[in-house]
Amino acid sequence: MGSENAADLFGRIIEPVIRARIQNRLPLILCTNDIDLTRSFSGSLQISIQSLMKMITFVPVPGKDHRGQ
Repeated sequence: MGSENAADLFGRIIEPVIRARIQNRLPLILCTNDIDLTRSFSGSLQISIQSLMKMITFVPVPGKDHRGQ
């Protein structure tokens, strides 16, 4: 994240979305450049998102990594 304020804003937006999708057993697709999504957050948001991530099955998408080209 660019700043702590940006990380906090993003976390406060994404946390309820993730929570609602998990509670309603809906598909959740997260695309990120970092394997550990929680590393971008701090404090109570980080703890909450870490807890939610334990309920998700991660499925890597096979193929070539085109970043940096």
